[in-house]
Amino acid sequence: MIEARSLLSHLRNLSGDHQGMRFSDYQLMGPLNDAISLVYDALIGNANPAARRRMTLTVAGGSAELPEDLHSLSLVDGLLPWSGGTVPPDGYYRVAGDRIYCSDGDLSVEYFYIPEMIVEDLDEVDIPRSLFSTVVNVAKALMMNDYMTADNLVWKVVTSMASRGISHIPDQKIFT
Repeated sequence: MIEARSLLSHLRNLSGDHQGMRFSDYQLMGPLNDAISLVYDALIGNANPAARRRMTLTVAGGSAELPEDLHSLSLVDGLLPWSGGTVPPDGYYRVAGDRIYCSDGDLSVEYFYIPEMIVEDLDEVDIPRSLFSTVVNVAKALMMNDYMTADNLVWKVVTSMASRGISHIPDQKIFT
């Protein structure tokens, strides 16, 4: 977990606004949130484990609420997806809205997540320290409307992680 204040301070320094005269914290939060979303969308698009979480849900009455930070399901242990009627048979699950439907009991799921948005400087941002500089530099590029640089920075971190055997290398960049 990283304090939003650290991200804001680093972005402020990179943008040459050391005294906070040009940009308010609120003005910096938008590009930071966009940068986090872009980085995590790229990680998720490449099935990168850095954007995965695992949790156990308790299914009661045939359904359970999915996590708030869910982007998409990666794995539901022991069950197959069901696209038929509203109630899946035993051995299957169905997702509708923010709920998963299946037989009652504990259900282990693996899912891709996107960290919650920053709304104030005291927020804790759920990103690994290794993505700190990438997120801040992507946010700076977005502030400058330099989408090519933002794209290259995201591409660089995704391919760097792929070269360590974490994920596969994508065929396309975000901005084309």
